[in-house]
Amino acid sequence: MEITPFYEQESGTWTYLLLDAVGQAAAIIDPVLVYDPVSGKADFSFIEQILEVVKQADCRIEWVLETHAHADHVTAASEIRHRTGARIACGNGIENTL
Repeated sequence: MEITPFYEQESGTWTYLLLDAVGQAAAIIDPVLVYDPVSGKADFSFIEQILEVVKQADCRIEWVLETHAHADHVTAASEIRHRTGARIACGNGIENTL
């Protein structure tokens, strides 16, 4: 199992990628969607960087894991699910409305 951290500077948030090259499976923990509240636009480049690493490793994303909820960033879980078919799971106490 390989764990790779990714730091999203705008929100000061860490996202983690877990890769199992043997099983060709991956999970993303606490993905961040970069959002500009002034323009109302989302920037997917941070998530695309992580998805590219998964593609280069010839793995498939099976899970997106949300460990906590924060008001300082918007989750990218739904976008990842839309692009990859991954399942979403969240920590106890967080209502999943994705």
